[in-house]
Amino acid sequence: MKQVFTIATNALRIFAVVFSCACVTALTSGCRETVHTPAEVMQWVLGPEHGLTDSVDMKRYVIRATYMPVSVRAARTARSAVGQKAAEANSEQIMFAISVIPKDRSSSVDVLFDDARNLDDFTVRLRDIALRLHECVTLVVDGNERACAGSFTEQTIGLARMRTIYVVFPISEEEFERSTSSMLKWRDHTFGAGIAAFAFTPKRISDIPVLAL
Repeated sequence: MKQVFTIATNALRIFAVVFSCACVTALTSGCRETVHTPAEVMQWVLGPEHGLTDSVDMKRYVIRATYMPVSVRAARTARSAVGQKAAEANSEQIMFAISVIPKDRSSSVDVLFDDARNLDDFTVRLRDIALRLHECVTLVVDGNERACAGSFTEQTIGLARMRTIYVVFPISEEEFERSTSSMLKWRDHTFGAGIAAFAFTPKRISDIPVLAL
């Protein structure tokens, strides 16, 4: 009887070790599934099924508007004292990226040069996009129109000719998520889009993958 008990005890020990290993594997595997880099989080946001990005297809361009999660914006500067203050301010603002993506990628010339007659034309366009675009963008949340608080632009190096404009609104992510629907409207005077409208269903913000800080 003593020998049988010894064998059973050893078996239980082996089972316990195997079970512990399985738990550790499951936990670490779970972490890999839920903790992501900013690039991975943005890839999720870009999925049209999540309701946080929309696009307008034109003859020469695709203009895409994408919600920029507060966590992703904060992660870029979270390691510095200045960045921590910016992260706190981010919680009371939401941001969208409007990307002008030319269908013709054969050239490396900035998309703002399209139809520009000379350098002066380009300079005026760049000034208007950088300093005045926020006057032409509004956000309609559950029927209430919100004015844009500011904007800035960048040319995305490595994605030939693409130009991205960021617009900020004084509304918290929580308020944005509670809304039934929202629409970003842009009165475009540069690329021929006229009034471009982008629709969002922000209910999926709570499902955004966990970001590794």
